[in-house]
Amino acid sequence: MIKAVITDVDGVIIGDKKGFNFPNPTPQVMEVFKTLQRNSIPLVFCTGKASYVIEDLIKDSGFNNPHIGDGGTFIFNPITNTVVRKHLLEKDLVKEIVKACIENNMHVSVNTTTDTFVDQSHNTEITERRKGVLEKDLIVTPSLEAHIDNIEVIKVLVTLKTEEDVKEAKKILEPFNNRVHLMWTHHPMTGTWSYAVITKQGISKLTASKEVASILGVDMQDVLGIGDTLGDWIFMKDCGYAASVGDRSPELQENVKTKGEGNFFVAPSVDENGMVAILKKFDLV
Repeated sequence: MIKAVITDVDGVIIGDKKGFNFPNPTPQVMEVFKTLQRNSIPLVFCTGKASYVIEDLIKDSGFNNPHIGDGGTFIFNPITNTVVRKHLLEKDLVKEIVKACIENNMHVSVNTTTDTFVDQSHNTEITERRKGVLEKDLIVTPSLEAHIDNIEVIKVLVTLKTEEDVKEAKKILEPFNNRVHLMWTHHPMTGTWSYAVITKQGISKLTASKEVASILGVDMQDVLGIGDTLGDWIFMKDCGYAASVGDRSPELQENVKTKGEGNFFVAPSVDENGMVAILKKFDLV
């Protein structure tokens, strides 16, 4: 029996069509959210992007429970202005990563719970596209490496435009693999671009999902996990129920089917209100 829902945001609830499903979900999605609340089923937003970006979504949707931002490093409830957990990256380690990225002309940014910072050598095209996703200016610093001393970093994000860029980035980031948690993902607003989400070692969407489920008093086997890319399987695999949205990841679609008949659903895309179809499929609304 499903007692809670944990869902990715971009490509699942938020799409890339301005005024339709960006920056806000469609009215149909917001309506089923109201029904879900009336049925006393908590829904947890779980995103790899900056936590501050989903604050308004949480408040507007009204789910007064913990939510997950920045790839699992930040668990919070902006409705009650509560910070449940904040996992910081060690400053010297962040400096090493930033230095390696900048030296190899990779676009790198660092996140606090309230802002995103980039070096003055940043690729302005990438920064502008990311500004569109975050709906907030990225703060340009004379030296990102030096600025790290002044802030609490919860996430490092590396943006790559091509598959060749990704291959090169994997080589450059390989020395850090045993010191951080690294997840690869995409965003519907930036198409084929890839993102390396770097967080504290041992901290991920999965660890955060387990902690939130515990706070809610719900077993992970009674949780429905929803996502649209293979990176979401990190937390979905431990959920008793799983649903994929859209066809961006055939591999994710195959993975959700391993939950067995009655416990999975391959839903339409975010543009077709896949979230609505999922909640109706599992008789939650």
